[in-house]
This record gives sequence, C-alpha cells and structure tokens, in this order.
Amino acid sequence: MIPHDSKEIARPGLSESEEIDVPAHLLIPPGPPSEWEFDEFGAPQWIVGPDPLAGFAPWATIIPMRGAALEDWQQPWLAPLLDFGPAQMPRVSTGLANRLAGVSGARKRGRGNPGLQKTQRELVRVCAWLTDVRAARLDELEPLVAGPLANASNRRRQARSFLDNGRRLLHDEGVLPWMLWPEGALPASWSLELCFIEGFHAWYFTYLIRGREALEALLEQHRAAVRYARSKNRLRRHDRVIEG
Repeated sequence: MIPHDSKEIARPGLSESEEIDVPAHLLIPPGPPSEWEFDEFGAPQWIVGPDPLAGFAPWATIIPMRGAALEDWQQPWLAPLLDFGPAQMPRVSTGLANRLAGVSGARKRGRGNPGLQKTQRELVRVCAWLTDVRAARLDELEPLVAGPLANASNRRRQARSFLDNGRRLLHDEGVLPWMLWPEGALPASWSLELCFIEGFHAWYFTYLIRGREALEALLEQHRAAVRYARSKNRLRRHDRVIEG
C-alpha cells in the first residue's frame, strides 16, 4: 500500500483483440493506478495536470485535505485515515452514469449492507480506494476496520465486508471507475480496460470539452461587453473634448 502526501462502454460485438484508434489528444492512464502521481487535492495528476479546467469538473472527495471543514470527517476515529489522503476521483451524474452503463448493466445495484454503508460511509469508501487505487492488500485493511480482540477469521471477514460495501457505495454514487462495473467490483487491470478508457473520456468530454465551450462563450460575451464599454467610454471622452 502506498499512502501519498499531499460514448458508451463495452460496445456489443467489439472484440478485445480489435485495435482501437485513440486520437492523440486523448488522455491515457500512465500505467497502473498504484504508480500514479496525485496533486495537492488528491486528484490523479495525469488528469488534472494537462488541463487547468479539470478542477472545475465533478469530483468525489474520498479523503479530504487536512483542515477541511467537512462535517462527516469531524469524528476523532477518522483522523488516522487522513494520513492516506487526500483523495479524489472523477464523478458523473446519474444520467450520464446510466447512459454509460446501459450496455453492460453496470448500474444494476447490489444491496450489500446499507447499514454499514450509512454508518461507516467514510471508512468503506476509503477501503475501496486504498485497495483499487493504491494497491492495498486485504490484510492491510484489517487494522482499519477490526477491533484488536477480533480473531484472524473475523478480521479478514470484516475487511472484505468493508471493501465490498465501499465499492458498491462508490458505484452507486457515480464515482469512476467503480460505477463502470456491476456493484463496483473492479478487475485488477481496470485502468487498462476499454471500459474505463471510454467511461473516463465520456466524463472528460462531458464536463471539460463541453464545459470549455460554454466557458469560452461566456468569456467572449465578457470580452464583447468590455469592448463595448471601452468604445462608449472613448466616445464620451471624444464628445467632452469637442464640447470643451
């Protein structure tokens, strides 16, 4: 485990052996997630580094920055989890999540343990993130979720329960990559799967490319207003000179 400081998916009939033409400007994960670098907010650097607008897209905070005034994280027993963060991952709306998962059925929800997901929401999400993004082993989750008097079998069972429920919860909340697989059960190679590549780029184009177009349109309106104001101001100055 490495703590740090700081389109539609699965198209029918598409063979995994088929070559996929990927435009040069699209972002591709630089290897497995355990090797990724993260920015000061806990977002993957390969996503936010090339694009200054990436921070304005929807993100799910899995571990907040120290000092962040998040009510859910004020419990003292959550403080040790901050050592693993901060951590953020891309999040999509329910509508986009349903469209992305329409082919594979990934939005078919698994019930899991709703009580655990509600009372231990922060911890189960962290367990899923540590396992699937930071390559934590199941035995490394045990000290986080099991009491000191629990036997080995119970500790392993509790760790598995927290991991499975964290994956389901992140899936239901529309957080990438978990929402792309049924019940959030990711394969070990998820960052290299076509499923994730297409799902990520759906998020990227929906919230950044379209968002950029909207931002540029807004900025152009602002520039036009500024030009108009400056023009009127110059005319007023010109009129005052003539009248004087």
